[in-house]
Amino acid sequence: MKNKIICFDLDGVICQTKANNYKNSKPIAKTIKIINELYKNNKIVIFTARYMGRSNGKKTLAKKLAKKVTINQLKLWGVKYHKILFG
Repeated sequence: MKNKIICFDLDGVICQTKANNYKNSKPIAKTIKIINELYKNNKIVIFTARYMGRSNGKKTLAKKLAKKVTINQLKLWGVKYHKILFG
């Protein structure tokens, strides 16, 4: 059983993103190290509002645009998490 649910925002917390250029986001190693340590005894949830502005607030469209690149980045960066929420 996990002790707590700990939530993290993606852009500006787990990675640095300039001008909403999500494909070129750079991981923040210190934050990822902390998240991966917390993962051992807690549930990690990542939130992102990627593409919400470009989707006029439509969560379904934003998720469709963001999901593939975001999931691939988190894998590449080695971020351990239980759930990601788009929108």
